[in-house]
Amino acid sequence: MILFRKIVFYIFLLLYLVTCPLLLLYAFGFIVKPGSEYRLIKTGLIYLSTVPAGAQVHLGPSRFTQKTPVMIRDLIPGNYSVRVDLPGHLPWIQTVPVAAEKASVLDYVLLLPSKWKRELLTRDSYAGLRAIPGTEMILLQRTDKLGGLVVYDFGEDKLKRLFARDSEYAAADLQRAYTFPEGNIVILQVQMPAGPRTLAIDLGKPDKAPKDLTLFFNAAPEKLAWDSSARNYLYNYHDSVLDRINLDDGEVKPGILKNLRGMGFSDDSIYAVRNDGLVIRTDENGKDLKFLLDDPVLAQSLFGDAGFFDIEAYHDQTVLFRGEKGELLSNRLPYRQVPGGVAGFEYDKKRKRLLVWQKNKIGILDFSRERVAGGEMFEKGPRLTWIFKDGDNIAQAFWVYEGSHVLFRDGSQVRLLDTETYETPVVHTVTGVKDKTDVYYSEDSGSLYYLDKDSAQLVSLEIFPKKAVINLPFPERREEVVLKEKNSE
Repeated sequence: MILFRKIVFYIFLLLYLVTCPLLLLYAFGFIVKPGSEYRLIKTGLIYLSTVPAGAQVHLGPSRFTQKTPVMIRDLIPGNYSVRVDLPGHLPWIQTVPVAAEKASVLDYVLLLPSKWKRELLTRDSYAGLRAIPGTEMILLQRTDKLGGLVVYDFGEDKLKRLFARDSEYAAADLQRAYTFPEGNIVILQVQMPAGPRTLAIDLGKPDKAPKDLTLFFNAAPEKLAWDSSARNYLYNYHDSVLDRINLDDGEVKPGILKNLRGMGFSDDSIYAVRNDGLVIRTDENGKDLKFLLDDPVLAQSLFGDAGFFDIEAYHDQTVLFRGEKGELLSNRLPYRQVPGGVAGFEYDKKRKRLLVWQKNKIGILDFSRERVAGGEMFEKGPRLTWIFKDGDNIAQAFWVYEGSHVLFRDGSQVRLLDTETYETPVVHTVTGVKDKTDVYYSEDSGSLYYLDKDSAQLVSLEIFPKKAVINLPFPERREEVVLKEKNSE
């Protein structure tokens, strides 16, 4: 009996001496790798969050019991085939790398529906569409006459006529329309029997009579601009001169700035490129001038001798300049970011990244990297990564779902680029649209607005189902995050 007790005691002691260290090592992220390389190794993990949530996850041939959002721990370093399935949606399949003591995080996986949810918004057909970013207004044009202009408010789901049939302006020919981000004011240049007119209309108050601004213009505008932070001021650029028009009382201040060939507005400030290439900032009256670039040699190398530059200035002191030939410059090294061919760009203020597109490709400029004191001697500056290079005629692009996806119009097709991947970004065709017409994606509603390819009616299509979002960010852990490496030029 005593011998039996001794045997049992030593068996439990042996189990304790073996399992206790293993449990401690497991708690610190170590496991035993089986096989011929039998040894202790550090593990990694995969964190996966989807919209909609509740999707089934397969890791290789094995099904994981917990549904998204999910954290898969204690993975031996290597590459894993991950498949995510949800009824009514296309499968999401990626190869995900796992590294020791690191987390491979995919927290913006957007599961695409097997069939897109479309909604017909108008019965009539339209020839053109123009959206106003920062608002819930879409300007629709049925004919070349002002009587054919309507505005669709997708926030209220209402269609409003801008000019009554018996209006004196209804039969006028529309020559040009100016819209401004975050502004309800639309400026219309029209031709009437009595001559050309310039009208201002408030899309938020379509029943209000348009305001005739014709007499307020000292010269025909080459460019019109509007500052969203000073909503009553309209700026007219002509012959290298900038005039300011007060839309409330009609006061005109001619020549508040002269000798210009570039302009932009932000926070009650005017940013401008002078004819000599120097960059300045003033208040809304053209006073309190400050030089942002006062080096003539550098100015010459950046802006040359000719050409107009549109300026976009953002709250984090990032300033962008786009020239007539599509060259893209910034106030961050290496200053000349893209030598030419830029068709457009969109800034992600939260992540400090710039979406850039040319006719055949889409790239991302990352401005989030700050220069570290005592770092490298030669600052590298923002990195441009071309994430898509197979376009035909890319005309528009939009950030989607916290910048994890890019929606873009390529010719008469709208496509969705999934960058939430450790592989080459995946491209999905979403829908066809009426040829040579704009589309608009609203991050607030999560929907795409466009004219149908066949009927030319206004349609909305849900890209990002906001009702299905569960805000569960990647939890804080000791593992570092494995950065996603995308294809670069």
